[in-house]
Parts: sequence; structure tokens; C-alpha cells
Amino acid sequence: MRYQRIHVLGGPGGGKTYVAAKIAAALGIQAHDLDDLFWDSSSPTYSVRADREKRDQALAALVMQDTWIIEGAYYKWLTPSFERADLILLLNPSVWLRDWRVVKRSALHLLGKSHSAKKETFASLLNLIHWNHTYEQHQLVPARALLSLLHKNPIECSTLAQVYGLPTSSVGQGQHIVEQASGERTLHITACLAHDVLTITTRRCG
Repeated sequence: MRYQRIHVLGGPGGGKTYVAAKIAAALGIQAHDLDDLFWDSSSPTYSVRADREKRDQALAALVMQDTWIIEGAYYKWLTPSFERADLILLLNPSVWLRDWRVVKRSALHLLGKSHSAKKETFASLLNLIHWNHTYEQHQLVPARALLSLLHKNPIECSTLAQVYGLPTSSVGQGQHIVEQASGERTLHITACLAHDVLTITTRRCG
């Protein structure tokens, strides 16, 4: 069966938004950023959290839809999404690569070169980098424990190449969930998902 509900989990700079957008375009499913639920939409900065009850109600309504892609770094309040997802994708590149992406993204926002939903400051950047370096211990480890309790087996990818190789359905046959863009220099991954085990073979493109 083709994936209909996909949860993309990972730390800051892990590539969640990019991957979710790619999958959304490939499968024709709308992607949703959990930051839009977690932070108060009326605040100009990432400093005021949304009301917990309203946040949870919004999430409950979202996950009851037939199709969705949800992406974010959170886990504590995401049990409804984890339970409904038929694919959980955990992006886990190195923390140094994530740091570089966070700094680059923030610099572009501060220089007005790219759009940001909220105002960012140098202080907020430092806070995000600090949180990034505690993400594995304080977020990822307990997130894996929660998924295990829910009998969910996330597929972990540390590179974009691995994401390109994921099949579009749980039987591991047919098209890949995201097709590699022409001209991109990466590994071509052929993946087969069977009995919750991801088997990967690689060959160099070109």
C-alpha cells in the first residue's frame, strides 16, 4: 500500500522541511510544519509557545485527515501522529552538518535573502545551536523509546541519498518515494522494506 501518512522527525538542520517538501511534491500530499502548531502564531519571534490545549486539538484534527506529511523536531506531544503514521522517517545527519545548515539558514534570514515565518536574532541562533548539541540525548533517545513503546519502527537516514532510495509503499516495490534530481552528485540507493527492515544497496551514479 502506498504511504499516505508520513512523519518526518529530526533535529535542527536535519533536512526535515526540505525532505518533507520533496515527498509532498512526489506524492501529492500536503506537508505540515510542527513549528506552526508549537509556537504562538501572534508572536513575532520564536519565544512564545502556543496554548497547549489548542496545539493538541490542532494536531488531533490534522492527523485524522486521510493523507498528510508532518515534520518537526518534537516528540513528547506527538503520540497521535506517531500512532497514525504509516511511515516514520528519522533524519539523523551529523551534528556538525546540522550546525552548518542552521547557521547558513539563519544568516540568509538575517540578511533578508530568504523568508522566515518569524524574526530571528543572533541570540536565538546561539540558543538553537546549543539545543542542537543536546538533541540526541534529550530528544532523540526518548523519542526512540516512545516509538518502541508504540511498536513503531522508524526508518533512519543520515544522508539525502538514503532518502532518495526509499520506496513509495510498505512493500518496497515500484518507484522511489523521492526521485533524484538530475545533475545531483550522490549515491543511488535501492531500498527494500520488508518486515520493518530496510535493506540498502548502493552504486555510484554517473
